[in-house]
Amino acid sequence: MSFYSALGLDVSYFAALWHTFNVGHMLATDLDRICRHHGLSIADFNLLGALGIDRPRRLRPTDLAATLRVSQAALSARLLRLERNRLLVRSPATRDRRASFLHLTPEGVRLVKAIPSSATQHLSVNSRSVRLTSREMNTQLREAEATFRDVTPKEIEHYREQGWVKLKAFVPEAQVASLLAIAKAKMGEAGDRNAPPQAFSYFNPLTMRGLEHPVLGPVIKHCGHNARALLARKAPVGIRYFTDFFAAKLPSAKPALHGGNGSSDWHQDYAASASDRSGGMVFWLALTDLAPESGTMAFLSGSHRFGPMGHYTTYGEGNLLDAYPELLDHCAVTEPQSYEAGDATVHSNLCVHSAGLNRTCGPRWTYMVIVNPADACWNGGPADAFDTTGLRLHEVMDDGRFPVIG
Repeated sequence: MSFYSALGLDVSYFAALWHTFNVGHMLATDLDRICRHHGLSIADFNLLGALGIDRPRRLRPTDLAATLRVSQAALSARLLRLERNRLLVRSPATRDRRASFLHLTPEGVRLVKAIPSSATQHLSVNSRSVRLTSREMNTQLREAEATFRDVTPKEIEHYREQGWVKLKAFVPEAQVASLLAIAKAKMGEAGDRNAPPQAFSYFNPLTMRGLEHPVLGPVIKHCGHNARALLARKAPVGIRYFTDFFAAKLPSAKPALHGGNGSSDWHQDYAASASDRSGGMVFWLALTDLAPESGTMAFLSGSHRFGPMGHYTTYGEGNLLDAYPELLDHCAVTEPQSYEAGDATVHSNLCVHSAGLNRTCGPRWTYMVIVNPADACWNGGPADAFDTTGLRLHEVMDDGRFPVIG
């Protein structure tokens, strides 16, 4: 709260917001578990529930997409699956044979009634967890903020020398659980419910822009504070927020709706940042325990000293090490990292890194925060992680979208 208070914002309601989001995340987790017990996701249940509402006329797929606020493409695959499972059927429209109306089958009607009944019996959220006094909510928020830990001098030195560093228990367990609950509520247990504006082969992203979010905001501010320590500039230069997002790397053995089940080969992030100087870094936070077989990070230690080596799309069928094989004469390749939930790695946007395929049966859940030095200017190029509209060549990024957070 102190970070936002220093900006002159009213923080008197932050504790209540923190508690409301915590309760919401617990409810979302419970409801997703209950839906899964019946063979559905929350998104499936929302779809069937929308069809179960009495309306003046039945819904067409286009009407349902507008009601649920999803794209036609995302809806089509779900409708086909629910049809195969005999939970809904289509009937042709009398006036337009190209159109069809959607109806629940008797089994679909049964599930729409059964899931709310199960929820009343099996929710773990109870009246005690919901009803807290103002003092209890403020205590809960202060305790959450107080448990963040700072980087150590040894970690700062490792980052300076190697271009990356692993931070054990960087974010406390309670905050990690809240982050994971948010991710699953928005992306589904399988990590593929959302349809990103741009699909990537290597993970399925969900951009949050969470600076003002009562759960995400303190984590972003924590990254900004420690990024300044890791940057270790003698000049009084702060840290500017760029973006934050959840990233679910999906199992490689399963087909993916929107991509996200591939690997990311050796590359740098710098060329995608549209920044005129180095110093940018990525905080890569594990939201669950992650073993190397889930497609975790590997680094080319010391490679940040060799300068920019191109955008990751410019190596044809190869990767950065095919274009610069001499790096292997000077830099050590690390093993893919193992993480416990709450561990993070931080890498310079000049550090060469990769992440393999996810060979497990579930998504690899991570949360990422990208920052740059506060004096970084736009170099005139496109950026992969944010919109450059309104930026001016060789001028610092605007404080409205990219505020200083450290």
